[in-house]
Amino acid sequence: MLETLNDYLQNDIVPPADMQEEYFRRKTSREKNTSDNLARQIDRVVWLSDEQSKWWNTAYVVNPLKPSTQFHKPVIKRDEEVNEDNELQSQEELNVSGSAISIADVKGNDEMVGFDIADVKIAITQESGADEIIPPVRTPPIPKSSIELNAWDPQTPYLKVLQYAAVGTEYATYQKLKGEYGTTPSFYVDVADYFAKLGKKDTAVTVLSNMAELKLESPQLLRVMGGKLIDLKCRAEAIKVFETVLKLKAEEPQSYRDLGLAYASNGELQKAIEILYEVVKQGWDGRFFGIQLIVMNEINNIVSTHPELNTGFIDKRLLKNEPVNIRVVLSWDTDNCDMDLWVTDPNGEKCYYINKLTHIGGKISNDFTNGYGPEEFMIKQAINGKYLVQANYYGTRSQAQIAPVNLRLVFITNFGKANQKQKEVVIRLESNKDIIDVGNFSFMNN
Repeated sequence: MLETLNDYLQNDIVPPADMQEEYFRRKTSREKNTSDNLARQIDRVVWLSDEQSKWWNTAYVVNPLKPSTQFHKPVIKRDEEVNEDNELQSQEELNVSGSAISIADVKGNDEMVGFDIADVKIAITQESGADEIIPPVRTPPIPKSSIELNAWDPQTPYLKVLQYAAVGTEYATYQKLKGEYGTTPSFYVDVADYFAKLGKKDTAVTVLSNMAELKLESPQLLRVMGGKLIDLKCRAEAIKVFETVLKLKAEEPQSYRDLGLAYASNGELQKAIEILYEVVKQGWDGRFFGIQLIVMNEINNIVSTHPELNTGFIDKRLLKNEPVNIRVVLSWDTDNCDMDLWVTDPNGEKCYYINKLTHIGGKISNDFTNGYGPEEFMIKQAINGKYLVQANYYGTRSQAQIAPVNLRLVFITNFGKANQKQKEVVIRLESNKDIIDVGNFSFMNN
């Protein structure tokens, strides 16, 4: 029912002639405000991107004489005592120690190249007769890297029953178990994983779809289902799920990110970067600060390897090719939960919410303390050795949590390069204070 001028403005419908002058005046003013707000928002993201570029362009040289790095338990404060300006949160840290890696690094064109003093040549110049130190000309080696994910077992009684079921009776056993555990969302997720590991993808999808019988239009459960469908390579179905999540939770940037990454997994890259850029363009609640930069990294990763894509709608200041050796991303499906990503490098130095930049250049993003993430760790030039990845479930303020929190961690080596490799793992956490050793990277430059 269109009665007032605001009704016409809200529905973007031209009113009768006697209202049109005021209608177009206010419509023009509103459009200008929208344009100005967009410009300010993009400028903020450009600033964040430029700060990241300063990090990316910095050569972090490892000192071979650097003593072992040791960490001590910090003073823990209550939430209300924390000063957010210095970005410290009330979380407990573990003591970690390790030995420094004896490597000397120099900056090459695109890689950090280790060399010994014995490789330096002495040359006599004919003009001056003076000795000149000439560093060797060496082709940067191709780094060797691997990703190891730790096995995870939810240790539930129904999985034990399934594991001991006679061959060929697994699905019938599931149907019997469903009578007892069918009201629990995680039951369907765990059983779907069980059948997927047996190579029975169709059965896994059927089990997962049975979760709809709960008739809970919950964004949390839909996010879980969408992620599992992607794991099962049912990408088109996952897109439909994430489209539903976006309709339910359009006020949350993660809804756009999930859908954009689902499009990317399905090879619909143009749609992917367009929906992902919505995260960059919009101003979000302060608890989601920094997500625009993480998503812009993902857009640039797609664009750098697919130059045929149309990027005319993206501010040119944000289009960059800044590859890194290692990237880890942690996200979760439940709002108002505080998860932390920890990455400990071969020197024994932990990169986390307090220590956001390590001696060798490991960088972690803003700490999301109220829901979803993502939290991102990156290092441009990785030193030789193992990088331990852990997830810490610090706590929850959720009042409507209907299922355990599911963490999704994405491990990527050579992010933004032609030889990029990726592995993902999903872990369910039952209670806070859980610290999980998720896996590790092994990186070797030579």
